[in-house]
Amino acid sequence: MEEAGTLKISVIIPYVNENIYMDDCLDSLEEQTCRDFEAVVVCDHSSQETIDRLRRREVSFPITILELTGQRTGVAAARNAGTGRSRGEFILFLDCDDYLEKTALEELLRCMAGDKDIVRCGLRDTWYGRAVYYDNGEELDARNNESASGHKEEMDMTVLGLLIRREFLAQQDITFDETYRYYADLPYVARLLGSGGRVSGTEKILYLKRKHNDPVRLPSLSQIPDDKNKIQEVLRAYCQMKSVLSGEEENILDEKFIRYFMNKIAPWFLTAEREEAEEVFGQFLRCCPLLRDEAVGRVPADARKLFRYAKGHSTAKVVRKLRRTRTVKTWGRVIRSRAACKKYLYQKVFQKMKLRENMVVFESFLGRSYSDSPKYIFEYLSQREPGRYQCIWILNKKISLPYPAKCVRRYSFRYFYYVARARYFVFNNRQSRDFVKRDGMVFLETWHGTPLKKLALDMGEVMASSPLTKQEVYHHACEWDYLIAPNRFSADIFRRCFLYKGKLLETGYPRNDILHLGSKERQERARKTRNTLGIPEGRKVILYAPTWRDDEYYAPAKHSFHLQMDLGMMQRELGSEYVLLLRTHYYVAERLDLSEYRGFVYNVSDHDDIAELYLAADLLVTDYSSVFFDYANLRRPILFFTYDLEKYRDILRGFYIDMEEELPGPMLFTTQEIIDTIGNLDRMQERYKERYHIFYEKYCGWEDGNASQRVVETVFGRG
Repeated sequence: MEEAGTLKISVIIPYVNENIYMDDCLDSLEEQTCRDFEAVVVCDHSSQETIDRLRRREVSFPITILELTGQRTGVAAARNAGTGRSRGEFILFLDCDDYLEKTALEELLRCMAGDKDIVRCGLRDTWYGRAVYYDNGEELDARNNESASGHKEEMDMTVLGLLIRREFLAQQDITFDETYRYYADLPYVARLLGSGGRVSGTEKILYLKRKHNDPVRLPSLSQIPDDKNKIQEVLRAYCQMKSVLSGEEENILDEKFIRYFMNKIAPWFLTAEREEAEEVFGQFLRCCPLLRDEAVGRVPADARKLFRYAKGHSTAKVVRKLRRTRTVKTWGRVIRSRAACKKYLYQKVFQKMKLRENMVVFESFLGRSYSDSPKYIFEYLSQREPGRYQCIWILNKKISLPYPAKCVRRYSFRYFYYVARARYFVFNNRQSRDFVKRDGMVFLETWHGTPLKKLALDMGEVMASSPLTKQEVYHHACEWDYLIAPNRFSADIFRRCFLYKGKLLETGYPRNDILHLGSKERQERARKTRNTLGIPEGRKVILYAPTWRDDEYYAPAKHSFHLQMDLGMMQRELGSEYVLLLRTHYYVAERLDLSEYRGFVYNVSDHDDIAELYLAADLLVTDYSSVFFDYANLRRPILFFTYDLEKYRDILRGFYIDMEEELPGPMLFTTQEIIDTIGNLDRMQERYKERYHIFYEKYCGWEDGNASQRVVETVFGRG
């Protein structure tokens, strides 16, 4: 190591082309209350474009950019190289996808008072970047850490969040072992703790460790699936750590190791190749004599029994024991749980039955409604091929269908029976996590709208569902045989955001066929819908269809909704001429109390088919919902109530189009602006006439009323 300079802290940052995270990392350093530090960024075989971008980045603190070349690679090598070029009295390791609280360096230095060698701070996992985290990410993380799948890393001793005296590292000759790819922290931290250094710390959260929500394209090391190499690294690290740790630290290590065996090694044995399993098991047995008996005695009984059994038996016998144990646990769940019983029958009985070649399962919005493109494909198929197909509708409520079909509740016993046996599936959302595609099945994904908001793998932050939604969407999309696109714009986005490789149907949406009926038939359908809703004769209709906000998520697939439109003002100013239909997104779980606006506001959120509401409406008010792409097929007025435009665009989602340049109607920010614009609709329509025409050609040009026919002929072969 070189001699330290006058700087207090050197922040070492390994970096591998992770542009989307690095800005947050450097911004957190830019805002540190302590200014006596430098950053050493070590680019591990990064692209020249990435390195040039980093060099152009303006910062107010000293920064050194190094490049790893040749055979040297990995986090361990990058940290060693950065430490060698650093000048600070203290060293702090910061991963490029993480960030620090503003007072982190100042508070860690304060804890160093009294000649400490190592100071540790509180560390928190987060799924979010700084903007979202400081807005409401802490609450979201509390929920998502419970709902996100996967084990927390059992061997989680980390160098992150430690401030280390440089002189201490030199005296003890502590460096990272560059032969480790995944777990270089383990032996390094063990040497730190086992070298007799003076350790202090604070429980305050100063280090934010960001978890990757896109493990498909940009997995962190911990998200790379377990294989022989990862497991062997842990076993090797454990042996090294045992040679330097003692006392309570050693007991903690032993307990972590046993949990790692239970949660990682044992399940891996069930799927591993025999030769690999034998090799790993032999290495595991060499670790067993190092375990303290008291550590084994403190773990849960089932783990203790399995661990002791593994020490005295062969790999094959351990695998058989694991399978027996899993079978017993499965039967225990089946006996105790109706839900587990359904899944067991689905996996072990129904999926082994022969596929029904003429059976078609339809589902719209997860069984919430009889609507959208699946509805119109079903009706076209039933009209043109009566009796040819056995149709099954997944519906969570009783409804009278216009053509023969069985209605089945989602996740009922009959549901699992039919989804195991049907050849065709038509749905407009992601399939269930429990749904396994069998050979011979055909999946038709209709999707449910032209995307305005960033979608699937194109999204940055994920706040509206599980943080691992991107991974789930990708795995689901890999099973789709057909995906419908309503226009060229959507086709290009769907290919990218889903990483979709199946057949793209450039047909337009079947759900919009109804919007291209003849004038008389459209008027008749509009009249029937108005009568059904009880709208007085002679009143004009405003359809208000706002989307949900990602930051109003409060549980998986559940959202609250806070209405920003002043309904009282709307009623006073427009109530003599108009009624307002309020249609909230199907994600929204809570209902609004609209009783004081009775006669003016109609809550139509439960009306299954929004296309019928389009026909009944004289104008649409929306925000960032994709409904306006469909409503534009009618060439009727559209207003955009975008009161939170900057937050939605810059923090919550982001858009695919430039709204200021492309929208076929005005962007309004207050209720009064909406009222004034409705009072001057003719002037507004004239102003946006040319833009509306361009918009229609781009987004509605494939729609002609025959999308259902084109889809059915392609997927089912006849129509």
